[in-house]
Amino acid sequence: MAKLVREIKDVAKGWRWGRRTMTPRSALDSTPPPKIWSYPTDWARTPAGRAARDVILDAALKPIIWNETSPRCSGSTTSRA
Repeated sequence: MAKLVREIKDVAKGWRWGRRTMTPRSALDSTPPPKIWSYPTDWARTPAGRAARDVILDAALKPIIWNETSPRCSGSTTSRA
């Protein structure tokens, strides 16, 4: 068992945990730098963003989803907390 743990630690130590693949050393000079990707989502946490999401989900998407999937509720009509 100790051998297995030691092997797992060795693999974890040498494993590349990043997303990008390794660039060969011979290509480092001609490789462009990675693009910085960001998607601004601060607006979604504002009161106006929450209200817009509620309107879109309740007024537009809910009727479409319920029409396509025909969900049915069965079982007890009272929830037990």
